[in-house]
Amino acid sequence: MPASASTSAETTPEETSTFVVDTDLKGVSTAARPPPNHDSKKKGSIINIASMSGTVANYPRNKPITTRQAGVILLTKCLAIEWVGYNIRVIASAPAIPAPK
Repeated sequence: MPASASTSAETTPEETSTFVVDTDLKGVSTAARPPPNHDSKKKGSIINIASMSGTVANYPRNKPITTRQAGVILLTKCLAIEWVGYNIRVIASAPAIPAPK
């Protein structure tokens, strides 16, 4: 049930918002786990994919897209701080917003 880029905040169904959060934000959170036996003498990296839509109020994009991207970016920052002791680098790649057609 992906959200359409033309869906407004007033017309976005609750099911769409739930689907987007469950898929994107919970997916990143669930997948981002340090290996159980990770030796902090070794280095590691986790790269999350986000979008610049998470850094600006991106009209006419809808709230689920902007909200999930902001969540992925902030979750990445939290994990980077939390896992610095594991010697695991956590970053997000956030490609630019495509130009409207």
